[in-house]
Amino acid sequence: MKRTNVALAARERLFKLVFRIQLIALSITFFLSLSLRASPINVVTFAPSVYNPNTAAMDAALGINGMLIEDFEDTTLIPRLSVEFRNPNGGPITTLPQTFAYISWDGTKTLINRPDQQNMPPYSDVIFYINGGTTRFGVGLVDFQTFLNETKLFVNGIDLGLVSSLPNYQDGAIRNLYLLLSVSPGDPLITSVEFRMLGRNDAIIFDHLAIDAEAQGTRPVPEPGTMLLLGTGLAGVASVMRRRNRRSASNRMKR
Repeated sequence: MKRTNVALAARERLFKLVFRIQLIALSITFFLSLSLRASPINVVTFAPSVYNPNTAAMDAALGINGMLIEDFEDTTLIPRLSVEFRNPNGGPITTLPQTFAYISWDGTKTLINRPDQQNMPPYSDVIFYINGGTTRFGVGLVDFQTFLNETKLFVNGIDLGLVSSLPNYQDGAIRNLYLLLSVSPGDPLITSVEFRMLGRNDAIIFDHLAIDAEAQGTRPVPEPGTMLLLGTGLAGVASVMRRRNRRSASNRMKR
């Protein structure tokens, strides 16, 4: 009798172990599916050496020929583009209060991270919005200096990490890199690109911004409810598995 109880206890422990392993495997699959679905952004970067005062030649090298370009040479932004400044707050706006001259990727004017377009602290996070979405988004970065301030990149709210960690990034009061973002067919369009500062100590500059020449409409982004439904289904599967294991253990005990 004691041997039977020991055997049953061993089987019960085994069933519990198998259940836990199955649940962990399902959880990993679930969270991997979320991660893969939530990060459909392709990132390509170009070193500052791609700069060419001949913008047509530079655009060809960047692969952005035919895209709509915002050169910030005047105060009116291109159609479908707006910009928001945070800390201090300003926007979203489609008309800038003035132009700002600095090291540029085209012409002489740029965008600085202050709503009044003046070079003085405190400086602000910058969010670009694209009405109607775009499959590609490009922008030249200038004056990102990590010893004064680190900046994180977010696309559609997805954290893509530090700008200084991007390939081809060069630090300093120079052209840092040209950033080109894109999405694959079927993935949600790019509707927002945010540069979020981890401090307020330094200016960051943008120029030669590129978006699709035509609005692309909208593509569905997975809703929280959809994710919750998937998670609920996962919990349901786990519950069924738990009941099945208990019935199996009970049947063995009856024998």
